[in-house]
Amino acid sequence: MKKALVLAVGLSLSASVVSAGGPIIIEDDAPVEVVTTEKPRSGALLPLIAGLVVLGALASSGNGSGSGS
Repeated sequence: MKKALVLAVGLSLSASVVSAGGPIIIEDDAPVEVVTTEKPRSGALLPLIAGLVVLGALASSGNGSGSGS
């Protein structure tokens, strides 16, 4: 009985390996090109404009004496 169980386990393990298939080989024929691009200069301009807008809003919302409202 023990031999039959060992034989059944051995066959089930070997059958799963045999039917699993071979390795998948992917060939890369196309060469890889690395392209570097320059960063746009508008990215540095936007924070500057936003800072000026915030400073202008803070300057125009004065808390001091003014029109008396």
